[in-house]
Amino acid sequence: MTKFSEFFHVNQKNYFDVTLENDQTYFVDPVQIKGAKIENFNSTDAEASIKSFMNTAYDVVADRKSPETQNLLAPPHEINETRLGLTKRGSKGRGTSASILINVFSRIRGVPELKKSVLSNSQVLSLLTPSFGPDRFSDLITNIISYQLADFTSLTCKNIGMKDEYLCESQINGYNVEKQEWEPKTVILPRANDKGVILVPDIMVTKSYPYSVTKYIAQEILPAEQQKYMDKGENIKRKDLRARLLEAYDKDKEKSLAINYSLGHPDALIHYLSYNQKTAKKS
Repeated sequence: MTKFSEFFHVNQKNYFDVTLENDQTYFVDPVQIKGAKIENFNSTDAEASIKSFMNTAYDVVADRKSPETQNLLAPPHEINETRLGLTKRGSKGRGTSASILINVFSRIRGVPELKKSVLSNSQVLSLLTPSFGPDRFSDLITNIISYQLADFTSLTCKNIGMKDEYLCESQINGYNVEKQEWEPKTVILPRANDKGVILVPDIMVTKSYPYSVTKYIAQEILPAEQQKYMDKGENIKRKDLRARLLEAYDKDKEKSLAINYSLGHPDALIHYLSYNQKTAKKS
């Protein structure tokens, strides 16, 4: 497998050095963007883009069938140029899904206490949305900040003195904060194997997210529910309690439990998101 640095004969350590033939099982972590100081990457604009998307999505799903809702949530797809994700053969992914995002945003809207915490923590989507795993969540974040990633790539290539013969014009579909909609943009990217390459800052790439629905259940839901049994003088092991709570659901059991519990106990989700925000930053 040929890495970006090998193909272009460059060596700079601030980007994740992807292999060019196939996707690698790594994901883009938005938690690492906030306040980050990364050479050639505008973390302020990237953070603003994610925040704007979350707020706009929250607002438009009030009418889930409106053109605005579909136009906002339908376009995101896997950006193959990053070479990141779960695709097994080549760089072709399925991207995100409008219907599953609409459902979770619609349910969250019903609990006003969750609004501030949820809209400032995009990772809530990976915790609560059924059929929306790390790959789809990473795809969504990559789409939202694609303008910033393309600029990072172009500036990085300029700094390392990449020859013009390796660069080409490419079209990306990014999120325009001012218009609050997706908009195509022509960018200059390096090209390898007949396809453009978008680099991602190394600090923003992770093998697995430090936050997960399994951890949320273990840290917030099980202790609270176990305490209820203890208050009644009953002892129950957390393993047995977990099985009992999950048996109420037919599919995607963990996320179904997580979102239903969060809607009834918003403080649990707020506490987990707050804790995660403080501890998930890379050193």
